[in-house]
Amino acid sequence: MPTSSTPRNNQDQAKNTNREEERLIDWFADFNISHNYGIKIDRLLSGSDTLIVQTNSINLTGRIPITKKWNVNVGNIGYDFKSKGFSYPAFQISRDLHCWSLAFDWYPQRRVYSLSLFVTSSPLDFIRIPYRRNQADGQFSGF
Repeated sequence: MPTSSTPRNNQDQAKNTNREEERLIDWFADFNISHNYGIKIDRLLSGSDTLIVQTNSINLTGRIPITKKWNVNVGNIGYDFKSKGFSYPAFQISRDLHCWSLAFDWYPQRRVYSLSLFVTSSPLDFIRIPYRRNQADGQFSGF
């Protein structure tokens, strides 16, 4: 009578563990980190040249597929070393509803959010039902 610690069961457990680890790593496969560094050389009145750093920032963007139908998009989370501040992040949660798609966008620093429902099939993809709100509006817009 086989026990639960047979070599075959240990191999199956190892395969399941590897699959779970691969899935977690796959969540971050669509992430990009970029560094932007821009300089400018100016000539002073004295005739000497000076080097000016115009931009120096690091940014993170990506997509996390939670399930086959749910996605979380992370956009432009970054830090600007020149102005010593964070950039405006953007988040989107979307759900595939077969022929329709539902998306919630949120820009926390700007206090803006939007909810959109739209058709994904090509003959009717012009149909969109947006709802947007931000701190400047104080009312609905986008209908």
